[in-house]
Amino acid sequence: MFPHVSFRKFDPYSSEDCALMAKWENDPLIRSLFQVFRDEISFARVATVESISQNYKPAEDNPTEQSFMIMYEGKPVGEMSFYLDRRPILTAKSNTAWAGIVIGEAHARGCGVGRLAMQELEARAKKAGAQRIELGVFEFNKTAIRFYEKLGYREFVRLPGYTWMAGKMWADIRMLKELN
Repeated sequence: MFPHVSFRKFDPYSSEDCALMAKWENDPLIRSLFQVFRDEISFARVATVESISQNYKPAEDNPTEQSFMIMYEGKPVGEMSFYLDRRPILTAKSNTAWAGIVIGEAHARGCGVGRLAMQELEARAKKAGAQRIELGVFEFNKTAIRFYEKLGYREFVRLPGYTWMAGKMWADIRMLKELN
């Protein structure tokens, strides 16, 4: 593994972890890339330490639902998570994980951290019983679409009018990868 990238469990009882997650969820440059907004009013809402803590479960409670902090050069730069056989999965097959990743710190983007994080997330999901991974990418996020395609993910459906950004509704592109 890349010597400067590691992973640790996300702690929803840690004010530091929750503050970082809230910071990333409120970042105007990236929040529309991974959060669903129905309109301008929902876009105006902000995440708080308390809302983050309430929305995440400790990884040790359920091995099929896990969240991790992505560490780069010893500091948290993002978050990754998966959960098995739960909404918003559209795949009609059991043992499908829903995965998500956020590289919240700009200096950690474009240097291979995301690729390593997805490889780690895939391995952890497979160990938890996943045979495939599904994820969603908003149609305006061309960089992420290319990133996931390079990792072997393929589009299998588009959900039109799924999220709001800049005065317009955009589709959610669902992508799928079989784990070997």
